[in-house]
Amino acid sequence: MVIDYSSLTSSQTASSRGKVAQPAGSAVSGKDSGASSTTPSNAGDTVKLSSTAKALLRSEQTLNSSPDVDSERVEKLKAEIEGGTYQVNSQRVAEGIMRYESLMS
Repeated sequence: MVIDYSSLTSSQTASSRGKVAQPAGSAVSGKDSGASSTTPSNAGDTVKLSSTAKALLRSEQTLNSSPDVDSERVEKLKAEIEGGTYQVNSQRVAEGIMRYESLMS
């Protein structure tokens, strides 16, 4: 959805800032008493995570703390390629292709 603000005056855009969408079925009065008369409905709510959710959270935290790239391995491979000693394992490449193909079919 695109909103075109180019045809609005500065007072129209200023008055539309800061408005919060009201949930369906709630009434909005034009009066402003200066203080909020509503209280949070979730004051006593609690959340309990299952052991699976806790394990997923720990896994996510571990993944987020580990680097995306294994720098040591990259440097080792660069050195092997530059030195002409890198050997392609054709069996491993073929197995990877076959695994990928079996997932795609």
